[in-house]
Formats: sequence, structure tokens, C-alpha cells
Amino acid sequence: MSLLSTLGLFLWGPGDGRPTALGRTDQVGDEILPLHCLDDTAGNRSLLLAWTMRFDDVLDPHRLHFGLARLLHRQGWRKLGGRLRMNVSGPRVSNSLTFSPPWRISSGQFGLITDRAQKGGKLEVHVPRVFTQQRPAVGFSHAIHEMRIDEHPLASQLPRNTPHASTQAGSDHFKPLAMRQGAPSKLKDFLSSDAPQLTLHIVSFHDATLVTLSWLHLTTDGMGIRSLVEAWCQVLAGRDEQVPPFMGFAEDPLDKALGAPLKAEPPREPWVLQGTVLAGLGFVLFVIRFLWELVFGPKPESHMLYIPAHTMRALRDRALIDLQSGGALEETTQTERGATTSSFFLSENDVLTAWLTRCVCASRSRTSSRGVTVVSMFEFRSRLPQVFDPMKAYVTNCMSQVWTLLTLREVAEMPLGHLAARIRATLLEQTSVAQTLAQVRLQTEALKGSGRVPIAGQPGCWLVTFSNWSKMRFFDVVDFSPAIIDCKSTTSPFDIPGAEEYRRGRPAYLHSIPISHSLPVRNTVNVMGKDATGNYWIMAVLDSAAWSEVEAELNELGDRR
Repeated sequence: MSLLSTLGLFLWGPGDGRPTALGRTDQVGDEILPLHCLDDTAGNRSLLLAWTMRFDDVLDPHRLHFGLARLLHRQGWRKLGGRLRMNVSGPRVSNSLTFSPPWRISSGQFGLITDRAQKGGKLEVHVPRVFTQQRPAVGFSHAIHEMRIDEHPLASQLPRNTPHASTQAGSDHFKPLAMRQGAPSKLKDFLSSDAPQLTLHIVSFHDATLVTLSWLHLTTDGMGIRSLVEAWCQVLAGRDEQVPPFMGFAEDPLDKALGAPLKAEPPREPWVLQGTVLAGLGFVLFVIRFLWELVFGPKPESHMLYIPAHTMRALRDRALIDLQSGGALEETTQTERGATTSSFFLSENDVLTAWLTRCVCASRSRTSSRGVTVVSMFEFRSRLPQVFDPMKAYVTNCMSQVWTLLTLREVAEMPLGHLAARIRATLLEQTSVAQTLAQVRLQTEALKGSGRVPIAGQPGCWLVTFSNWSKMRFFDVVDFSPAIIDCKSTTSPFDIPGAEEYRRGRPAYLHSIPISHSLPVRNTVNVMGKDATGNYWIMAVLDSAAWSEVEAELNELGDRR
């Protein structure tokens, strides 16, 4: 989702974004902190995410709110309670009582801010010295419905576990449940008011609770939200001493990676796909074709795809059988030389990415040599232990991409397992320490020079983007049991035969909603994660032909019988 929103960066630039005076409450004593180099981009400015979790428990909304606010009062974590402001005169940092190192900026740092962005101003965070009722650390609202959740006309339509795979209502259908009326939903709303960066909205029913956390993408990515939620749960449980230190309060640790060689860093090497980056006429042709399909292509449809554990096993088994049939084994071994993984190993994510790519491309010409670029988002904190201390929380944006370059013919002719192995091979190749650093450096330099996100592939390539939140493990990490008031639910999502008992205080379902973005999206897949019983929830925006192919594939697997 984030990659497609960044298309606005190279189509129209970051825009003006100047603040208005209406409703704004600037305070002289605020600490002024920078946004880090991968935060303040056009795509991140234009996208607000509302992340909704459904609990089949009655939760205390005020205890949840107090726990989050208490966390944001802590040293370091206070940055997330700051206000976004536009500094049209250039970057600056105030003298601070809570940190001493000055914010130093060299010509090679903060490369995401292009000349066009600087003309519109540089975003920064103004943190109140003391949070008060008038200037809270987090925005909060609470709605109460005196009914069971199944009696509510909209909430009753939230996706549920089903015995077999199913397509259900997309997350955008539930926007009215995600935010109070008048809540900030775009950058201008934050700049023209004193709204905090985070907004918590809770909807209470007699037997369930909806908890939604909203933030502009420039505040953090999904893994940053995981760190935030883990710390929030520790505070709720009274384990404040286990809250990790906040990393990157004033200085960006990624600066080290963009500068001198790191300790124990492998020899620097060029990005493996540097020669395929679109530029000049090739880039122009890509933009024209992209806009043509955006305007004249089939209208995309948003649905939540539910894949039960047994269906996922059947898909992965089919892919492994393909590998064992020969051919792919030799290719995979050669491509993954030096990797510790088995030649026959495929993760569920590899298989899901390959399967859905086939579904997306099925309605296109099966003999065409037109390029298909499969873009898989990945977070690189865990890939760069020399930069990011795993014992600390780094709540910001640390995302890059794995690019798998294919053609429509290859997607159509490759067996599922062979395609999954190809996708896995590119992941292993492009996420090494050396390649991760190479791509991040190239990305920041390209944005500094041209203001565009580097795109790899053919000029007429078809983009299919994937974002997988399974690594965040939200179904396991989130534990709001200390806030339970009562548990009266009679519609537990785990009451299907053979399912485990519902875990109190854990989300039964979750999704994210893009409240605002610069461009309509299509051919995008967001794997929300795997629930307690191993079932996948996948939010996708595809055209009707792709959804028909998904249904046909599920029927072929025998899942609907």
C-alpha cells in the first residue's frame, strides 16, 4: 500500500503542504524534533492508516486510553505525542532539557527531502514539555452502542471466520467505525490544529469492543506500531520496567548506514537491480501506461480474503509437489547458493505471493512478454543489527522493497511452486546486509536528486505490490486482558469445529484502512496476519477478473465442497 501511495512523489511531487492558521495552537516552549530521513516523503504525507481490532470482550476504554497516554509520557516515547508542524525556513532543533546532542545535518543526509519538498517546507515534531488535558499526548474518542455487535447495522458485517475460504467486505467499508466525525484524516488537518500524531477511537458494544489507532504513515510503519503496542501492553499489565528504551528521539541511527562503513559491514556492492531502474524515456512510458490503466482500466474492488489453515496447507503442499517434480530444484539451488535454507523450503508468504500474483495476471495475455514487477515490502530493522539495537524500540519508517522481475508469460507458464521459488530467491538475494544497505543508499540518493522513488522493471511493466504484516504477529502480541470488564460474547470467531478456545483480551479480527492517499490503488495485497488458529486474513484491491480467478482457484482446491 505504501509503495503505491509514493507514486504521487514522482507524478506530482510532494505538493505545497503549507499550514494554515485556523485552529493552530503553537507553544513557545515545545521541544522541536526532526522527522527522520525515510519519514517525510510525499507518500507518507498523503497516507493515514486507521488500524482496527475487534475484541470479543468488553474492554475498559479509559484504561486503554490511560495506558497509551502513560506510555507517551515516558522519556523518548514522548516524541509520539508531539504535533506536526511545517518549518518553511529549513530544519531546526530547539534547545532541549531531555537530550543534549544537536541535530547535525550534512549534505548527504536526509536525502528524501527534494528541492520541491523544501520549497513546501520541512516537517518537524513539536513536543509539549508537559502533556495536559488541553494538550494531550494522544487524541481520544469513545462511542457507545447499547446493543450486541451483531445487532449493529454496520459492525455486524465485519468479517468473520468461516468453515471454508471466503471473500468478505473490504476494510474501507468500515470507515465510519474507525474514527469520530471531524477527526484529523490528512496532513492539513494536523498542521492546522493542535492534534497529536496518534488518535485512539474505541467503540463499545454489550459483548465486544472495537479499538482503532490512527496515524499518518510519516510517523511510523507497521513494525513501529508493533513496538508501540508491545510497550502499551506492558504498561497496561503494570510492567513499566519492561518498556524498552525509545530509539531515535532526536538523531536518526540510519544516518550511520548512509555514511561511513559500519562495524563488521560486508564490502559495499551495487544494488543488484541498479541497471533496471527506470529513467528517462523508459520512466515516462511507465508513467503514461500507469495513468492510462488507472483511468481506463477496470474498476478495482476491495475485499477481505479469508484463507483457513487447511486451505493454506493445501496451497503450500501443491507448491512443494511442484518443486519435487524436478527442474525447479536445480534452479533454486543455483540461485540460492550459500543460503542456509533448504532447496525445497517455501514459506507460506512465498506461496501466497506467487498464488495471488497468478490470480492477478490470469486475465491478461498468457503469451505476452510484458513485464510484471512483483514488489514485496520488507522492514530492514532486523536485517541491520549493526544499526538497530534489537533491545530498543525504533518507531519510525524503515521499509524497503524486494523486486521480482517477471513476464506475463512466465507467470502463466510457471507451476505455482516454481514461481514461489523464484520469488523466494529474489528475497534471499536482495535482503542481505550488503544489498539492503545498497538499496537504501540508492533510494535516498535518488530521492535527493530526482525526487522519485526508484522503480525497477520494464517501461511497460505491470506492478503488483504486497505488504505482509504476519511478521508483526499482532494476533499474538496484542494483549489487552488487563482492560477486560466482562466477556459476554456468544459469537466467538473460534467456535467452528476443531478450533481453539478464544483467548481473552486478544484480537479476534483486525484490518487497516487507508483513510487518505494521493492515488487510487490497484493490484495491491496486504496480508494482515495469521490468527490464533493459523487462518490468514488478506486485504486486497483487485479487479473483478482477478477476484473471479481467486474464486476459481479456491474451488479447484476443493475448499468449497
